[in-house]
Amino acid sequence: AYYRIESQPEKANRFLKKIIGIAHNNIGIVYFNQANYSEALKNYNIAVKFNSQSGNKKQIANTYNNLGETYQHLGNYPEALKNLLASIKLREEIGDVSNTSQTRINIGSVYLLMVKYPLALANYSIALQLANKLNDKNRIANSYDGIGGVNYRLGNNQEALRNYFIALKINEEIRNINGIALAYESIAAVYEDMGNFTEALKNYSIGLNICEKNDIKWQMAMYNMNIGNTYRKQNKLNEAEHHLLKALQISKYLNRKEDIKECYLALTRLDSAKGNHKQSLNDLSLYYIYRDSLINEENTKIIIQTQMQYEFDKKESELKAEQVKKDAVAAERI
Repeated sequence: AYYRIESQPEKANRFLKKIIGIAHNNIGIVYFNQANYSEALKNYNIAVKFNSQSGNKKQIANTYNNLGETYQHLGNYPEALKNLLASIKLREEIGDVSNTSQTRINIGSVYLLMVKYPLALANYSIALQLANKLNDKNRIANSYDGIGGVNYRLGNNQEALRNYFIALKINEEIRNINGIALAYESIAAVYEDMGNFTEALKNYSIGLNICEKNDIKWQMAMYNMNIGNTYRKQNKLNEAEHHLLKALQISKYLNRKEDIKECYLALTRLDSAKGNHKQSLNDLSLYYIYRDSLINEENTKIIIQTQMQYEFDKKESELKAEQVKKDAVAAERI
């Protein structure tokens, strides 16, 4: 094999760049799982460069998807959407149905965070349809979790619970630890919203225990914040403060702006309940700083423009393909 490659230097060069691109993408994944997002981005960008030079569309699409996920965790939604849409465009071109489903889930998650529920639901529904065709249980579960999230935010608690329990059951079947932990958090959040604090804390405790055993730090932050909020609603203010400060500490360590923002909002309410109004105002100002850095008018414009450009490019590609077919038929007739 070595000598065959040596006799074809151009092919050997492409092959080498392909290997380097895959390696940097995998290194990026390791850094992402360690919550070292700056190093993850650095390696993903190198991967895109080498994969583009090798012409490896599948790997380019994979890396764009990974870039999108990383930017989402950093709270940079315009960049997240830009990369995810670039990924899905390539995946649809090469017919990569399985990974198209995952990218649709990721796009749905960004829209969910941007409070664009119809777009979020549309992407989760497409993902579920694609995953069902392939019987991809992992992505079926993720799609149900996303659909549950949209319903929860729209106040459809029973429908949210129905979807979350489906997601939990599938994740338990395939032993997906991250999925199980996420499902328990989602189920608990609905019970909390319904005022059933006993069931809420029961499910939060199960999920937090799973995260601590498996060192899933970002979900540990979310569980602590949610448990803190639940204790505050029960007027157990000391227990609430313990969990909220722990959540803030982990979120700052991971530099997850979305979670930091939510922690400050939770602390605002806690300090107000304790009668510490000066600290409450300070927490509120920090909440607004993080909120405004995540969601602002310019970001919304960029997201809309990116979505419109994707739809335009897709339509243009379809029209070009149709014209090529018509030209071929005309040429055959001549």
